[in-house]
Amino acid sequence: MRTVDAERKAVVVERDGVHRNTIRVLLEGIGFEVCEFSTAAAAARHPFERVDLLVVDLSPGASIDDEQGRALRGMAHPARIVAMSSASGAVPSWLMEAGCSHVLTKPLDVDGFLDVASAVAGVSIRIERTCSSDSLRAGEKG
Repeated sequence: MRTVDAERKAVVVERDGVHRNTIRVLLEGIGFEVCEFSTAAAAARHPFERVDLLVVDLSPGASIDDEQGRALRGMAHPARIVAMSSASGAVPSWLMEAGCSHVLTKPLDVDGFLDVASAVAGVSIRIERTCSSDSLRAGEKG
């Protein structure tokens, strides 16, 4: 069993605090160190040495202009990028150029999100469902 030692860095840009917190908890559970921001502008102001996973909110109201998009694209290279949106729509060109690997819809599909994130982290996950709660276990991929 792998210990959570934050070998991977994730940046989460999500305006909704509940979604942001949920994503942070899920990512930390499989070994990511998470930096979270409510706006692309705030994330773009922070220099990152390395970003392994960039999660970006594309929902209406989470406007990301071209300049902010270019800054996010620059920070993420060569990271995996996951875009999340509450509606199916066009993915901005800066995101496709940056190599967006997945577009997920809201509400968050936890299993689908963890499949993507665990592949980036290089871990296999097992979700144990019980009547009272779910527990998440991460282990090294073999």
